[in-house]
Amino acid sequence: MHRDLRRDGPARFQIVTFDVALVREQAERRGLRPSLALRVPLLERRHPDRRPLLALHRAYRGQPDPLTRQVVVAEALDALVRQLDGAGSWPHASVARGRLGRVVELIHARLGDALSLDELAAAAGLDRFQLCRAFRAEHGIPPYTYVLRMRVARAYAWLAAGRPVSEVASALGFCDQSQLHGHFRRAFGIPPGAFARVARRGHAPLAVVERSATRRLAAVER
Repeated sequence: MHRDLRRDGPARFQIVTFDVALVREQAERRGLRPSLALRVPLLERRHPDRRPLLALHRAYRGQPDPLTRQVVVAEALDALVRQLDGAGSWPHASVARGRLGRVVELIHARLGDALSLDELAAAAGLDRFQLCRAFRAEHGIPPYTYVLRMRVARAYAWLAAGRPVSEVASALGFCDQSQLHGHFRRAFGIPPGAFARVARRGHAPLAVVERSATRRLAAVER
C-alpha cells in the first residue's frame, strides 16, 4: 500500500499492489492460466469488479480492523484474478445454508471478539475466497459489515437496558467509545449516550429491541 502519492499536481492518490506469487496462486487455484495480462480496464465505471477494488481503497484510507482488512483484500484479489487473461467470469458455487448458518452462529456467539476471516471460513468448511463470495451472495453484504451491523444492534439493546456506554463499547469489540459513537450515530441519528438517557424511561425486552435495531440498520444501509 502506497499512500499520499502525487503526480503532476496537487491531487493525492494511493496505490495497492499484490504480490505476483499471490496472484498466480489464486489464479491457479481457480484453474486459470497464470497470465498477468488484464482483459479490461478494472475501474471502468460500470464494471462489476469496480466495487471490491474501490472498497479496498476506501478501507485503507483509515485504519481498518483485521476482519475488514482481510475481507476487502480477499474480495479485491478475487476481482483482480477474474480480469486475468482466460479468467472470464465464474458462477458462484452453491453453498448449503447450513454452512453459512454456522458462520452466523459463530459471529453472534463471539460478537465482541476479533474474529478472523480464516476462523469464519473454517466454520463453513470453505476457503476465505469462497466464504466471501457465498456470504455476500446470501446476505447481500460482506462478513465485516454483518459483524458491525450486529454489534451496533446489540449496543442498541444493551444501552436500552441501561448498560453504560463505556461497558458496551468494550464488550462489543469497539476500539473505544468514540468508535461506537460514530457507528451508532450514523445508524440511528443519535449519539449512544443521548439514546441511553432517553431509553432509561422504559424499554422493550432485549430480544425485541435488538430485532428492531437490526431492521433499522438494514433500512439505513439500503
